[in-house]
Amino acid sequence: MSDDLDISAGGAVAVDTETLRHAARGFDRLGAELDDVVALLVSAGGDLAAGPATSQRIAYDIDAVHAQTGERAQGAREVAARLREAAAIYETVELWAERRAAQLAGNDSAVGLIERRIRALHGDHPEAAFSAALLVARHTLLWPSDMITQGQTTGALLSPYAAAGILLGTLTHGLRGAGFGRVPAGAGLSGPPSAVTVHRLSPTGGPVGAPRSFADLASRMPAGSAQVRIEKYTFAGRPAQYVVYVAGTRSAALGGTQPFDNRSNLQLYSGRRSASYDATVAAMADAGIRPGDIVHTAAHSQAAMITSHLALDGAYDTRTLVTFGSPVHAAVGEEVLAVTVRHTDDPVAALAGGGHAQEVGAPGSFVVERSADPDAGLDDVTMPAHDMAAYVETAARVDGSDDPRVDGVHDLVDMLAEADAVEVFEYSAHRRAERSGGGGGS
Repeated sequence: MSDDLDISAGGAVAVDTETLRHAARGFDRLGAELDDVVALLVSAGGDLAAGPATSQRIAYDIDAVHAQTGERAQGAREVAARLREAAAIYETVELWAERRAAQLAGNDSAVGLIERRIRALHGDHPEAAFSAALLVARHTLLWPSDMITQGQTTGALLSPYAAAGILLGTLTHGLRGAGFGRVPAGAGLSGPPSAVTVHRLSPTGGPVGAPRSFADLASRMPAGSAQVRIEKYTFAGRPAQYVVYVAGTRSAALGGTQPFDNRSNLQLYSGRRSASYDATVAAMADAGIRPGDIVHTAAHSQAAMITSHLALDGAYDTRTLVTFGSPVHAAVGEEVLAVTVRHTDDPVAALAGGGHAQEVGAPGSFVVERSADPDAGLDDVTMPAHDMAAYVETAARVDGSDDPRVDGVHDLVDMLAEADAVEVFEYSAHRRAERSGGGGGS
């Protein structure tokens, strides 16, 4: 069921450099031990060669073993060298990411320290920078390949969309080069808050207990008039925890009463505060969530940008960030379990350009990728791979995977099931900025 899934730690670098260096030291020891064996064989062969004919024949055999053992010792040293070179390449990518984060934070002293580490590393491994650049380029350039393939095929069927995939691939690379799509650690939203009103809706008869699986969690994304769903889990003897589900774009308009529209899309993608962001925060406040409370989030499309910034902001104790089809990839900290689900043929997810080159989030964080609609055709213009129903199907495949990284989301589901009580709140929201009289509250 999950054969077409690609579950990884994410980024161009998914390797522990210290593990590589530890393995290199192991091969160094093996090479040294084999050198000792070679020395013993040389000594024994020399003694036998000076003896009678029978001893000389044994000496010839020992010489053959000596030669083979010497080759193995040299091979062990070569493997150790390649492992160290690989570690240097991966560490270069990590250091570049750290330097970029320090530059964005304006921490000049940290930038200087990192640059000295890079120079020292490249002094020992002069080819590492070039190889690291190739690694990052491959991660950046190859990620939207499914979009390009589908764009070419769809173009043969429907000429006005002939270059859609190719254009999207080019756009993705351009936006990535401009700094969009990858949200660095510590990034905040600029701009003033929007005037919004949230309305608590009457219960719709949906699920009220804890989700039973990752697919069940994904299927709880708000639908109908609801845009935000909040579940409050109360435990005996420990703090309450909240799961916040936020739906994606509801309107293609660039303004109006619907806050989850394309104006909010453009604002969030360019790092500005949006009405949809403020509506989500207002709904959380109405549900009783206060700064410092434990929060887990699940969001689709535009809303994934909202919850990513909530996790980066740090006002809430965000423990889990689950995103489906997000146009950005946020470098959340090691306290946040980041689960990124994206379809390689989803044009919205392609705007993230494959995400950060380094791993993000807590240990156990992972990225899920698959092609949701591999058969190119006219229906690609409706973006079926971006539909939440397609992501629910992918979540079900994640449940069926035996990859140990999936344990983190299953542990979350199991923990929520221990709650003594569950309350559910659903909200709709309206933007008031373009209305002269405003709207009523709840």
